[in-house]
Amino acid sequence: MTDLAEGPPAAVGTGAPSGDTALEARMRIVLELAAGASEAEVAHRLELSPESVHQELRSVLGQLTPQLLAVAAHRELAGRLDVLWSAVQGRGGDERTLVVLLEEQASLLTEHRPRGSGLTEDQAGFLVDSGTMTAEQLAIAEAAVARGELADLERRTRLEAVADSLDTAEVAALLRVDETRVRHRKAKDGLYAFKAGTKLRFPAWQFTDDREQPMLPGMPALVKAIPGDMHPASMRGFMTTPQEDLLISESAVTPVRWLTEGGDPHEVLVALAGFDES
Repeated sequence: MTDLAEGPPAAVGTGAPSGDTALEARMRIVLELAAGASEAEVAHRLELSPESVHQELRSVLGQLTPQLLAVAAHRELAGRLDVLWSAVQGRGGDERTLVVLLEEQASLLTEHRPRGSGLTEDQAGFLVDSGTMTAEQLAIAEAAVARGELADLERRTRLEAVADSLDTAEVAALLRVDETRVRHRKAKDGLYAFKAGTKLRFPAWQFTDDREQPMLPGMPALVKAIPGDMHPASMRGFMTTPQEDLLISESAVTPVRWLTEGGDPHEVLVALAGFDES
């Protein structure tokens, strides 16, 4: 991955850049503008035409408030933009994903704890519940708190949960319904969603690649069983981590695989209850 904090990207000429170069340029432009550079200065530094700077980023920058631009330039993000970069790259340069990730990052920065202060009980529980690490691994890793590494891990885990989700329009296209219908299904517990900033996000794990059955079987019962205080990242960890009570051919499988292959949804609810109590 190219380090977004160092040097300009390869020249992309006067036309609209494409592929990874376009995406890299977009991220770089956001950061340069956040640091106070003018469009002309950005164009010169990144070897882009002024027209490219203005046109390529118009849709993104129209959604980024000064506060979000400040987040992008925040010193806490120095050298840690790989999560945002990978997430946006993985979604094909979706500007909406970039905006939501920056909003979530803004929220996380306000929750930042000074280094060396140790994890709270809730933070420690979050890292275990999300499947990021076992209790034993957490105990070993506690020494890293003084260096801020666990705080970074918690932040990364939460951003990954946002990145691995869809917005309302994407879900509507996937289910071949309109956005009003998507919101109705969510209200009736047929879809699991959470708020990232002001945006509604739908975790990708609840959808399949089958156009005839795009929803994971058993979702209504599962949505109703999800504890109200369970963080979306913890739920993502549960659904994508093999559970010892869900066995296929004597091997532990993830709840997603269990349901996809026709397993009894009730067994997932039992496993979820045990997971939440652990």
